[in-house]
Amino acid sequence: MEVFAFFAFIGGVLYWFLEDLRINQQIPDDVQMKADSVDEPEIIAQVKSPKTALQVPENAQVKVHQVEALFKALVKAENPPQFVAFVFTPPGSLASEGALSIQFSLEAGKPGFDWVSFDDRNKMDEQRFMNYASKKGYSMRVSYEKDGDRILRVENGDLAALCSGVMTEMYGLSPMTLVDLVT
Repeated sequence: MEVFAFFAFIGGVLYWFLEDLRINQQIPDDVQMKADSVDEPEIIAQVKSPKTALQVPENAQVKVHQVEALFKALVKAENPPQFVAFVFTPPGSLASEGALSIQFSLEAGKPGFDWVSFDDRNKMDEQRFMNYASKKGYSMRVSYEKDGDRILRVENGDLAALCSGVMTEMYGLSPMTLVDLVT
């Protein structure tokens, strides 16, 4: 019952945000994030004007197919957050393996895709990610490393496609799967 109440609350909050969502020509109409229905909220971010930040509500979620729109909003926002992380548990995973976290971030104003190996799941799958990204033609570098934790950063190519591909091709998420969003 608590789970149902939680999702009902989140749905109500997201519906309220949907009602107020206006991207004001900052992102082309075909990139706007809208709800299919009240039962399937899809909005998570908005850019109100050229001088405002990308705004992401607390406890937000996004569908995998919206990654590209979110990336475009992050890049276009004049005062964007430093990172936008996607957190999900891959299908078939054990609870003990934990959730996976991948993110877009800005480093000196330049957008990138980060594989953040701070948690067990990301550390466990780091080589798998490196193989996947290399096979797709992406180059990466270590942007941070300390005490066994590190961040692998990709700045070349279609970063939204890389992020979506990690979710769909590496982990088998469907484009309609909701993942948690953290800024």
